[in-house]
Amino acid sequence: MKIVNIRLEEDLLGRLQKLANMEYLDRTNMIKKLLRKSTEEELINKALEQYSRGEITLAQAAEIAEVSIWDIISKMIIQGINHRGTGEELRLEAHKRLEELGYKRIAKLI
Repeated sequence: MKIVNIRLEEDLLGRLQKLANMEYLDRTNMIKKLLRKSTEEELINKALEQYSRGEITLAQAAEIAEVSIWDIISKMIIQGINHRGTGEELRLEAHKRLEELGYKRIAKLI
């Protein structure tokens, strides 16, 4: 684990402490929790932006976001992002990804 020093404004520190108290965490663990959550969300958002522009495939978006293809599809639905291709292309992409991950029996079902 690495140590990182950061300067924060007093009002931000106050809000962090308030959240930490509400969650019964110390401030350091609250900051870690928030950073973890926000970096996960940001990776998903960036991957979906690239996917929406046609720069990457759905499988690549899932890989960039470090989530399953099912999670990235779920996020697309929540954010109202349409799949660029046809339903058949989506099925084939999901099938290919499942096989790559070693889920060949499940892949045969779709």
